[in-house]
Amino acid sequence: ENILKLALPLTLSETFYKPPFRSSTCIVVEFVTDAIQELGYAVSEMYGDGFELSYSRYGIPEEHDCNGNDSNSDGLCLCEGTSWGGDCSHDSFCIGHTRVKVDGGKHVLQSSVHATKDALSTYDNIDFTIGEDKHPYPNDLDCTYELILGNSFDLVKVELYYDLEPTFDLLRLRKGSDDDATYSVLSGRRHSHPETFYVPVDERGIASLHFTTDDKGRRRGFYAEVSGEHSSGVPS
Repeated sequence: ENILKLALPLTLSETFYKPPFRSSTCIVVEFVTDAIQELGYAVSEMYGDGFELSYSRYGIPEEHDCNGNDSNSDGLCLCEGTSWGGDCSHDSFCIGHTRVKVDGGKHVLQSSVHATKDALSTYDNIDFTIGEDKHPYPNDLDCTYELILGNSFDLVKVELYYDLEPTFDLLRLRKGSDDDATYSVLSGRRHSHPETFYVPVDERGIASLHFTTDDKGRRRGFYAEVSGEHSSGVPS
C-alpha cells in the first residue's frame, strides 16, 4: 500500500472534485511506499505512478508572513534557528524543517529556548534527574536545521554543546539534507567545552543537523553556533 499523507490543519474548499488544501502555517507532505513493486500502466517496467503536487502562497497576508523573518526565493520562511514552524511562530522547541541562511558570522541553533550555552556548559553529576528547572526536551521530536551556504563556503563549522539521552536520542550532522550523507552521529553528553566539527556541504551548498528523540527519557538538548568556512583555512 502506498500512502500520501497531508498534515492538518487543512480546509477543503467548496469545489468538491478538486479541493485545494489550505493552512495558515504549513502543510507537510509525507509519501510512504511499501516493499512490494507494482506494475506501471501500459509499460513492462516495475514502478508506480507516483504523484505531482503544486502549491501557492496566494492570499497569505504579508504582515503575518514569517513573523518578522525573511523568506527564500521559493517563499519558504528562514526562521534562523531560534524559532520554528512553517511561519516561524513556534518559540518553545525545535519542530519540523527549519532553514537557516549562513552568509557570514555565527548563527545560533538550539533544541529549545532553554538549551542555552550557559545551561549546557554547566557541569553536574552524571546521574541527571529530570526536573522542571532542567527544562528537558520533549519525547518523539524529529527536527531538522537545513543550513544554506550556497557557493560562499565549502564547510560549515559547528561548535556544539549537547546533553542527549545516550543511544536513544541522536543528533546527526549531515552533508546535504538526507541521512544517506550523515557525517557524524552524536549522543550522550559533552561537558563544559564545545565540541567542534567541520561538516562539508553538498553540491547545492547545503549541510544540516537532524535531531530525533524516542518516546522515553529526556535530557537538556543541544546548543550550536554555526558559521561558514573554507577548507583551505581549517587547521589540520
